[in-house]
Amino acid sequence: MRQNTQKGPDSKKFANVFPEKLLSNIYLNFSNYVHARYPEVMDMYGGSPLQIHLRGMSHTPKDWEMFQMVEATIESASLLFKLWIKKMNLRNITVGDSVLEDWYSASFE
Repeated sequence: MRQNTQKGPDSKKFANVFPEKLLSNIYLNFSNYVHARYPEVMDMYGGSPLQIHLRGMSHTPKDWEMFQMVEATIESASLLFKLWIKKMNLRNITVGDSVLEDWYSASFE
């Protein structure tokens, strides 16, 4: 059997590195996944009663956290649109539509 002697594009980068060091680095990186040392796994434990959620993250404390993030994003977009309307003098697009008028005037003027 003939051994492949072609060198890859990174061969100079790793020329003076011991193979044990390279294999150790690969092992340590992959063991983080195998041994569940990444943050999402910590979210899988919780609730009342305390348990490990094996069927996804629905109906866990993570739901409330995600809801708060979505709510903050919507509020930020709403404020951005209100500011845009004010800075561009587009107030006339809200006139005549009671829903838009209520939205625009709520906590802004």
